[in-house]
Amino acid sequence: MKVLAAARLRIALPLLALAAGLVWVALRAGPMAPVSVQTATAQARLLAPALSGSGELDVRKRERVGSRVPGRVLGVHVDVGDVVVGGQLLLELDPVDLHAKVQAQQGAAQRVQEQIALAQAQQRQAEARQTFAQAKRTRYRLLSERALVSTEALEEVEQAAQVAAADLDVARAQLGQADAELQRARAELAALEAQREDLRIRAARAGQVLARRVDPGSTVQLGQTLLELADPADRIVLARFDQRAAAALAVGDVVEVRARSLGSFLQGRVERIELVADAITEERQARISLPLDVDLPLGERVELQVATQATPVEVAVPASALVVDAGRTGVWLVEDGRARFAVVESGLRSADGWIEIRSGLEPGASVVSYRPRPLREGQTLDVREEPLP
Repeated sequence: MKVLAAARLRIALPLLALAAGLVWVALRAGPMAPVSVQTATAQARLLAPALSGSGELDVRKRERVGSRVPGRVLGVHVDVGDVVVGGQLLLELDPVDLHAKVQAQQGAAQRVQEQIALAQAQQRQAEARQTFAQAKRTRYRLLSERALVSTEALEEVEQAAQVAAADLDVARAQLGQADAELQRARAELAALEAQREDLRIRAARAGQVLARRVDPGSTVQLGQTLLELADPADRIVLARFDQRAAAALAVGDVVEVRARSLGSFLQGRVERIELVADAITEERQARISLPLDVDLPLGERVELQVATQATPVEVAVPASALVVDAGRTGVWLVEDGRARFAVVESGLRSADGWIEIRSGLEPGASVVSYRPRPLREGQTLDVREEPLP
C-alpha cells in the first residue's frame, strides 16, 4: 500500500505543478490576465481644431470673349497660354450676310430720302394753296361786308380755306413721318456698320488666354464664347471642407496650401466662405487667396491645412481614447482597477491629438488612452504611468 501511495504521489505532484502553472499563466498572460494600459485625465483645454480640405487652383474672375454677330472665323491670332494686352486683336470673323444687310439698309435709307423729297414738295404745294385760300377768304370777307358778294359765295371760300389748312397739316405729318423713318433707317445702318468692327474682336484688358474654343473656319453663333481670358496673377483656390468641421472656419484664417507639383507649402488666407453647402458631398466651399507671385497651372489639385483659432473646452481627452464598441462611441474609464465603458458625445478635434467631449464624461476622470487589444466591461487593468510602445 505504501508503494502504491508513493507512486500516486509521484504522479500527482507533477500534475499539481502543471495546474498551478496553468493558473498562473491564465492570471498573468492568458485571457484572465490584467491588460496593461496607459491612461490620461479628462481636463479643460484650449483646442485649435485641425481642419483639412482639398481644392484646385483657379482665377478670381474669368473674362469670356464672345461673338456679337454670327459668322465664320477668319483667323485666331492667340493661343492658350498667350499673354495679351488691352486692345490687342484676338480674332477676326467673316459675317454670314452682313454685307447684304448693309446694302439693303442703304437702299432703304435712299428710298426714305426720296419719300422725304416728295413730302417736302407736297408740303410746299399745300402751303401755297393755304396762302391763296387765306388771301381769298380775307378779300371775300371785305366784299361781304359791302354786300358785294353773296353769303353762299363767302361760305364756299371759308370752306376752301379750311380744306387748304387741313391739307397742309396732312403734308406736314407725312413729312414728319418720313423724317422719323429716315432716322430709324440711318440708326439701323449705323448698327450694321458697327458690326463690322465687331468682326475684329480685341482684348478689353490685359490678361492670359485660358481657353480657346474655335479655330479658323469654325462657324459661330451670336453670343457664343470664343476665348477665355484672366489675369494670370489673380489665382485663388476653390476649396472644399467637410461641412461638420467647417464650422470652425472663418474669413481671414491662415491656410497652408500644398500643391502636388511643389514640395513645400504656400500660405494663403480664407477670402470667402460660401453660404450654401453641397447636399450630396456634405462639403462647404470656400475661396482661398494666394500670393501674387504664385506660378502654378490652373486646375492643379492642392491639399489644405487651416490654422483655426483655439477654443476653450471644459472636457478634452486624447483622440486615441475615443473608441467604437458594439456600435457605441465612447471611452474606457478606469474605476477601481477595472474597465468601464462610457458613451460620450465628441466635438472639436485639435491638431495636437486632443478631442472635445461634450457630454458623458466629467473633468478629472481617468480614461484609457492606449490599450494593446480591445477591452471588455469589468476587465482588470494594469495601469502604467509611462507610455506603452
